[in-house]
Amino acid sequence: EAESLLRTHEHELAKEEERRQLARDLHDTLTQSLHSLVLTADTSQRLLKNERFDVLPDSIQLLADSARQSLREMRLLLHELQLSPDEEIDLKEMLNTRLAIVEQRIGIKTSLEINGQKYLSKTFRREIFYIVMEALNNSIKHAHPDQIWISVQASPTQVELLVKDNGRGFDTKPLVDKGMGFNNMRFRVEKLKGTLQITSSPRGGTAVRLNVDL
Repeated sequence: EAESLLRTHEHELAKEEERRQLARDLHDTLTQSLHSLVLTADTSQRLLKNERFDVLPDSIQLLADSARQSLREMRLLLHELQLSPDEEIDLKEMLNTRLAIVEQRIGIKTSLEINGQKYLSKTFRREIFYIVMEALNNSIKHAHPDQIWISVQASPTQVELLVKDNGRGFDTKPLVDKGMGFNNMRFRVEKLKGTLQITSSPRGGTAVRLNVDL
């Protein structure tokens, strides 16, 4: 009975952490995007009032782009909110859905390859799914790629994950130290007792690699 209570407590803590993470995502992404939207709308109004018709089209275009970015981020968060903590995750189906409603709709070409999913427990599938989500979110927010590759290769003894983009690279150390979702990735990787490697270069894009012994 004590063991069952402990598992229940851990389950509740995990759900609470997911809720907190979604709240942080809402604050960090949508707040910034909507603030940009308001500022751009104010600028457009001032240009119209001052009859600056020569630069007004550019301001309206920026307004539309900001609105689309907010819509993308809201769609992404709604997709994550639909996942039940106890839901059995089909990695191929869930990742294809994510890529279709987010990346592909904003013009990013995607490649997804998954082999050996049957060797992964429900817990492993869930954690891998969220690690991929973090990597994709970071790519969209910071790398601005036009191609993203995802590979999950599992065997009875090992699983290897690769999420790679061709966007603008960066110096990984300060960004990892500041967070950028990498802290969440590291937390999940520790739960899986795996190793995480993040590499990036200005011309080579960014790659997130996970290796776990099953």
